[in-house]
Amino acid sequence: MRDAPRINYESSEDVKLRKVATLTKHYENFTMKEGKIIDEMFGRFQTFLNGLQGLGHEFTKAQNNMKILENFHKKWEPKTTTIQEAQNIATLMLDEMLGALRVHNVHLQNCDQLHIDTILLLRLESRIAEKKKIKSCLRS
Repeated sequence: MRDAPRINYESSEDVKLRKVATLTKHYENFTMKEGKIIDEMFGRFQTFLNGLQGLGHEFTKAQNNMKILENFHKKWEPKTTTIQEAQNIATLMLDEMLGALRVHNVHLQNCDQLHIDTILLLRLESRIAEKKKIKSCLRS
């Protein structure tokens, strides 16, 4: 009868260790997925951090900031490099970084939309030119 609480305590420690191992693995494999929203990415990251913190396992601000900045898609490299060079990574708050990255995300979306609009305009101009050629051939 006396062994029951000890077994229960050992099994709860085992569960805690497994949770820490799982969350740490998620943390280590964390990446910014192409096409995902910045807030979703930060939400996933914050979930890992909160879970680990609740289990008594924490990473430093510098580790967290570097983890985020090093795992963005290649097109984000100029912005992540700028943040690394302009900020003290050890003291930079996640919310500050999130704000800077949101602004850059809007910029990237505008550039992508401009690129799409340019392609559509070029296609339209090409079709108009083709129709003019066909009309001029029909008139001849």
